[in-house]
Amino acid sequence: MTWTAITTDSKWACTQYATSRALARHVPAHQYEFADRRAPLLAPGPTTMPMGAQHASELWSLFDLGGFSPEFTPGQQRLSERMIDQWAAFARTGSTDWPRFPYVEELTPRGSGPVDFVGRHHCAFWGG
Repeated sequence: MTWTAITTDSKWACTQYATSRALARHVPAHQYEFADRRAPLLAPGPTTMPMGAQHASELWSLFDLGGFSPEFTPGQQRLSERMIDQWAAFARTGSTDWPRFPYVEELTPRGSGPVDFVGRHHCAFWGG
């Protein structure tokens, strides 16, 4: 788990945050963190550790991939419906009800709300 956290924070999360910060200097920017710890895996197969919300795991919440839809818990189903509604509204209007960056919206089966992204991912340490 430690190696996963180091890799996630240093190579993905904090670099994305730095990209969002750079974009926000020029355009309205919004950022979310998909945080479903029990998200369906994108590829089948055994794993020796819990994968959590890995890169692109939110795609199951937005699309039937390859004509297949995983079995969601009731909370995951509500999350999927919220995400589809939010993404569709953004595509339709070009705006979102999320506050602008540096606010980061956390998306979980329990609900959505602000997250201390920089603190959670130790971005001060990683320089992001």
